[in-house]
Amino acid sequence: MTTTTTANHAIMQALDELTVLRPFPGVATRLLQMSADDPDLRELVTIIECDPTISLQLMRVANSAVYGFPGQIKSVNHAVVILGFREVRNVALALASGEVFGQGKGHGKELWRHSLGCAAVARCLAKHVEGASADEAFLGGILHDIGKLIFIDAIPDQYIPATKDLDPFAISEVEADHFGITHQEVGQICADEWGLPLELNDVIGGHHVFADDPSMESENMIVVRSANYLARLWGLGTPVPQQPPAAEADALNLHLTPEELLHLRAVSMAAYQGLHRTCC
Repeated sequence: MTTTTTANHAIMQALDELTVLRPFPGVATRLLQMSADDPDLRELVTIIECDPTISLQLMRVANSAVYGFPGQIKSVNHAVVILGFREVRNVALALASGEVFGQGKGHGKELWRHSLGCAAVARCLAKHVEGASADEAFLGGILHDIGKLIFIDAIPDQYIPATKDLDPFAISEVEADHFGITHQEVGQICADEWGLPLELNDVIGGHHVFADDPSMESENMIVVRSANYLARLWGLGTPVPQQPPAAEADALNLHLTPEELLHLRAVSMAAYQGLHRTCC
């Protein structure tokens, strides 16, 4: 059996055991199913309160200096009233998703920090892209690299040396050559197994892919792909690269002025720092 075949077998076996080895938190799944356009605040509170760990973490976050209400928020319901449905839902989803990344190996935590960086940029960038959803882009940023966790779980001694310090736009080619499958493909399988929304599945599977016809890509796909590049370029969750990562021209075809890009960087850095204090 070749090295590629053996590695692929280990990855597929890990995927077969996914829901046991890396279950997606039930609270996150239920929160993803909620409509942000027609929110049921009581349902949101009930879902969060059913998970004591997430409830406690959310209360710690809500009372932190990040929001300016230290020691004033007394319950999950109070947090929703003060911070709003979208913010509480996003924080709870980030906290729940962090459980998936945070299990065990240090490399999973490194990946989590990058994912928070991408999510921070994506949420800020979505405001500049007509048709994009800040909430959905945020979630896409959080989960875009979820497939890499399976490589880290299944074949860490092979995967980490083979992909360390690679340009993010080169990783998929190396994965396909060495392991017979890419982290985008693995991530889509994870999304299917966990029952994540189809739009999120598409973003996970396509965040390094450039469509022949750009009009066929969703706005959230474009936002997450660009945020992935910018987070690395700006060192949000990862060290600032000595050389900028290469990217197809379309990845940054955002029609932003230099002043807008500078402002985006500033607000993204502030958002990342807040997420890092909140979720790490």
